[in-house]
Amino acid sequence: MYLFQALYDQIEELRNDYINGSSAIALHALDIVTAAIDLNAGTDMTFPNDIAKKLKQTKPSMSAIDTVVDYAMHDYFKSVGKVKKYFCDKVRERFLNCTLDSVGNCFDELFGKSKKKKTIVTCSYSNNVIGVLLKAQEFGIPLDIYSVESIWRGRDYADLLASVLHRNGIEPVKIPLEQIDKLPQKPDFVLVGCDGYDDAGNALNGAPSQKLAKIAYNKIPLYVVGESFKHTPKLHPSDGFELIQAKYIKKIFSDNESWR
Repeated sequence: MYLFQALYDQIEELRNDYINGSSAIALHALDIVTAAIDLNAGTDMTFPNDIAKKLKQTKPSMSAIDTVVDYAMHDYFKSVGKVKKYFCDKVRERFLNCTLDSVGNCFDELFGKSKKKKTIVTCSYSNNVIGVLLKAQEFGIPLDIYSVESIWRGRDYADLLASVLHRNGIEPVKIPLEQIDKLPQKPDFVLVGCDGYDDAGNALNGAPSQKLAKIAYNKIPLYVVGESFKHTPKLHPSDGFELIQAKYIKKIFSDNESWR
């Protein structure tokens, strides 16, 4: 019984994780659900089904959790003769490739081969946005980065973004939302990550993404970058996450994998 309770405890840890991005949280969910399947050795799926249900309820706005839990529940037994580690490692590798492709596709279109200086506004915290910016830095492209204050539950995610970029030699400037129209130069574009996007081209991201999108509308193109495992038939906005309607988004950059 201790092992069963330990998995429920891990679900609560995942529910209260407000630091890691949706990819890392989804991979934690993968470990939990595959452990649940392993404990029952496939003979009775009542416990794994309950674990899967509870995982999907932890962070409804993070579509990647639904994707990886459903994928494990349907595909785990296809890896007959393979151990849990093999299955999880293959999913992690696929996740990584999705991220690399999404970041690469975004960089190629927004920066291309030009080394012209870019002025960029971003909002909330996104590993994908960080990946794009680091790739631009690697290619010697000068950057002016403005990060909008993104305060939720007493934490400013603009500070979290700044700490990562600072360690890599990029110094963003944190600004309040109202200052976007008062920047010394007009931004080339707004770039944000996402926790989910749907068929209609809507996306979810941390607050205040919706307000930022409305301010930028018809003035500054807004782009979203998010992997295919964040694609979902239906988005579920919740506390701290805001819907960016498709009309505000110029393009969503992703990869070509299919998870459903």
